[in-house]
Amino acid sequence: MFVGNRPAPDAFRAELLRVGRSVLLAVDGELDLATSRQLRAATDGIDDPLDPPDVTVDLSRLEFVDAAGVAALVELRNAVHDAGGGIHLRSARPNVRRVLELVELVDLLDAGGAQP
Repeated sequence: MFVGNRPAPDAFRAELLRVGRSVLLAVDGELDLATSRQLRAATDGIDDPLDPPDVTVDLSRLEFVDAAGVAALVELRNAVHDAGGGIHLRSARPNVRRVLELVELVDLLDAGGAQP
């Protein structure tokens, strides 16, 4: 299904696996204005200050990110950081990494070693 010429919000999935303090968040599809709410919903409650998480966000299946998607990632980073946890991105595709570079968030989000 399409909204305008863009895929509908079901073009995004977020899977979360938590083992102790370690959290793996795998995102798939397009993270944009239409889907950023899904990322927020998938990570709701992850920022428990009584059990601060160490979050790894696997971007290997993320095909696209826009400003709203970047904002959702920054909100996630801030919530995790404020709870006393850490967040790291890994395996960003070149186009996603380029967006993070353009908005100067590569270092903030620790995506430095990302590979396609």
